[in-house]
Amino acid sequence: MKTITEEKANTGRTLLTPAALTRKFADYISEKSHKVLIAEGEKFGPELVDIIQANPQIEFTVTCSKEREKALAKKLQGTAENTKLITADIYSKGFTEEKYDLIISIPDFGARNLINSHDFISRDTDLVALQNLLYHITDAGKLLIVLPIKITLGGEATLFLQNYIENNYKIEEIDVLPSTLFYPYSSVRTYFFVFSGGKTEQISIKKLEFDQQDKKQWPGKILLTKEEISLSSAEFSALGWNIDIAFLRDDDDIKNFQKSAVNKVLLKEVATVFRGKAVLHKEESGNIAVINISNFTTGGLDYENLDHIEADERKISPYILHTGDVLVTARGTTIKIGVFTEQPFICIASANINVIRPKEELFSGYLQLFLESPLGLKILKSLERGSVVININCKDIMELKIPLPPLQEQKALSNEYQSGLKLYLEATAAAEKSWREKREAIKARLYQKIMGA
Repeated sequence: MKTITEEKANTGRTLLTPAALTRKFADYISEKSHKVLIAEGEKFGPELVDIIQANPQIEFTVTCSKEREKALAKKLQGTAENTKLITADIYSKGFTEEKYDLIISIPDFGARNLINSHDFISRDTDLVALQNLLYHITDAGKLLIVLPIKITLGGEATLFLQNYIENNYKIEEIDVLPSTLFYPYSSVRTYFFVFSGGKTEQISIKKLEFDQQDKKQWPGKILLTKEEISLSSAEFSALGWNIDIAFLRDDDDIKNFQKSAVNKVLLKEVATVFRGKAVLHKEESGNIAVINISNFTTGGLDYENLDHIEADERKISPYILHTGDVLVTARGTTIKIGVFTEQPFICIASANINVIRPKEELFSGYLQLFLESPLGLKILKSLERGSVVININCKDIMELKIPLPPLQEQKALSNEYQSGLKLYLEATAAAEKSWREKREAIKARLYQKIMGA
């Protein structure tokens, strides 16, 4: 069976590490780093050679895939004295017998092919690499690794891995990386972790951004700390590794939610999530209606003023909306939420909208109610990738942890909310009608007075 690295080598889709991230890796090389392992060296640019040549006293080992061996060997010319190049698969147990003072890795993440091995807790390539590389740091060594959002919010296997790490290793630092760092390779939210031997006491958690003075470079060559907090091991564990929520840890809603005994689940366990379809050309009399951000209203979704496209139903079938689908805006200046009700015509959501399709144990009206609550909005806002314009990725939404009371209770809360909303809309409509009639009567009296009637 081919490894993920081999598959990507065959398709040419090998990640190239941004220069800013390579420089951050280099900051951790010190006089204590006698032996350094750089995993999958084919993912690094010319800065890799600069690092090796700048540290002739260090013994570097660089791994690569069989397909990339010759190209990487050529790139590393001039570093032979302190560099050893090995063909090794970091997603397989026993890829090396050595231990290192420093290990640097950006494993494959978001890959479709998953590892199937009893040697590791998780089957995901990135988490397999994490567990595998931790085995190979010395007692005083460090592992620097970039991981996607699932390590902070993942499912059962990820929870087991989190517990394993908390009991056997030290988490020194976690940095939230800029959302555009790996574009166009990936838009998945990523984090820079520093692990070492020992027990966690305090964890430094930072938000990084590109140096704004470095505007001539894209995506930038220097990463700066925008915000920094420190959490104890107990505080971090209580947050369930949710790094983004950590920056809201002093918020009363977040604290109460974390402490509450209510049943909590990951959204991906009780719903499917997908992004709407990108629409290029609108047709006034098209056969497919498209819901966009402008169609969200206080009373629900506006089905009277939808855009239309002309399309083959079979080709757009994965995007066709069903009754009960919860729609959450993916872009815009504010987060808007609505529940879809089947119409006499086919409807899809635009790419500006994330679609959440609840399973049997989750009621759509309850999910809308939770997401619109102060707590729900804060949790959604923690996923925002933009600063002025919101950008919420559907893969991030899948990892949200939500409270899940019994289904009957969900329906009761939703029904109560809908009854209150109905009364509000009726009262609002009546008030608007009364004001229109009053306004027109005053205008008529003014007209009569002016005209001397």
